[in-house]
Amino acid sequence: MKICYTIDIFIFKIILISIELDVCVHVTRLINKVVVVTGGARGIGGATAKLMAENGAHVVIADILDELGINLANSINGRYVHCDVSVESDVEAAIQFAITWKGKIDILYNNAGIGGTFLFGAWRSNVPGRRNRSYLYMNTYMDMYIHI
Repeated sequence: MKICYTIDIFIFKIILISIELDVCVHVTRLINKVVVVTGGARGIGGATAKLMAENGAHVVIADILDELGINLANSINGRYVHCDVSVESDVEAAIQFAITWKGKIDILYNNAGIGGTFLFGAWRSNVPGRRNRSYLYMNTYMDMYIHI
């Protein structure tokens, strides 16, 4: 059995684009998989966490939005862990949390980042270079760090 979802993405990390992305998920592929979703409390990360849980995955939501993350985790029978992906010890703790809960991690869905008008307004304005570098760091290097 195959379930297909269409997701309209208007902001994708640093590039502002409008595309249609067809994501086809085979239901049996996610059964009993352990998934960590960074930035999973709302938006695309939250929708991804729900979709994976609906298809049998055990989901850990790692985010800085505690109340939203806890509520979503409870609604999908998952777990929540506070995790600021720019803080190395938070990332290590989130990974260890998932391993302690289910003994493994099958999928890391690195969704956390900074975006929206906050990011794009800063790039257009005279914001000091240090702040711009921190946006670039969050949206590129942190995804790589989580895999190292």
